Amino acid sequence: MKTLRFHFTLVEVLAVVALVSLLAAIGFGAYSYAMNASRESNTKALLKRIEAGLESCRTKYGYYPASTSFTAISLTLKRDTSLVSAIQFGTDAMSSDYEKEFLRVVDEESLKKNMIKTLNASSETTTEMSFDLEDSWGGKIYYRYPGQINKGGFDLIAPGADGRFGSGNTTTPPTARTSYYSTDNEKVCDDITNF
Repeated sequence: MKTLRFHFTLVEVLAVVALVSLLAAIGFGAYSYAMNASRESNTKALLKRIEAGLESCRTKYGYYPASTSFTAISLTLKRDTSLVSAIQFGTDAMSSDYEKEFLRVVDEESLKKNMIKTLNASSETTTEMSFDLEDSWGGKIYYRYPGQINKGGFDLIAPGADGRFGSGNTTTPPTARTSYYSTDNEKVCDDITNF
């Protein structure tokens, strides 16, 4: 007596493989969209916290840190305690009271999550390490006061997902413009700003 065996045909196997591939592609697209949206909202929230800290300092001390061109925001940590010992927004050194007021408003731990090492942090013999503040994709966050766009305030800008400013290939913000986005094509770029 023969037993009956059922086999899949090649067409049936190829149809299943194609269906699984299609579902995987849709799932991956949805996942990457959700991850990019999450990174963008994290960077926007970080810029809002920085804004709130600077506004609080201006209200208390009457000024923003000066920076005649876009400057990367940097933090200095003490190696033994990992506490922020200095913040550099522009060309002027800030007083320790100004830094304390800024850190009172902006959670120090949220800043530490968004830091990248700079070259002067590589020496193991130093007691302090310098870091640049970064967006969720690893691009530096830049500050400028007086602002190019925010004429009465300051400009904050991060390059976003593509790591470039505007729609060009530059990895640093433009130094002199009356409006940041000079063409309609640049308005569709993924920079994250406070203006």
